[in-house]
Amino acid sequence: MGSKFKTQKTVEDSVECIDRIVKLDKGEEKVTTTPVAPHEAHLYKEIQIHKRKDVIKRKITLKNKTNRKIGNVELVFIETKQVRFKESEPVPTESDSPEHTWKTEILPESAVSIQITLESYTTSIYKIKREKEERKNPIMKK
Repeated sequence: MGSKFKTQKTVEDSVECIDRIVKLDKGEEKVTTTPVAPHEAHLYKEIQIHKRKDVIKRKITLKNKTNRKIGNVELVFIETKQVRFKESEPVPTESDSPEHTWKTEILPESAVSIQITLESYTTSIYKIKREKEERKNPIMKK
């Protein structure tokens, strides 16, 4: 998950951005097998494809560290192939997939929080090697 979530922080001393994963529900992993390509059949027995859908809840908090109101604060979430937006509290001000935008203002010395629910899709592919006896060419045996 590490590289899937990146918070780009704008250099601004008056606002602190805290981005946390609050909850992670790992989905059930589904495993399917496919035959190996003919040119790799002597090395591998099969190819296993592992797929899983996780549900992630993030809480993004923006803290105003000044004694004046900060207006026109904009938070933008951009979906990727692996990470999809599901819902949020509050709802986005603008939502046009893959981009979701929240516009808000932060009162002096207070904070605004947005909870976002996401779906993360993970796919891993494994080539299962043949045992040494299986690799030997039957024609070579005497």
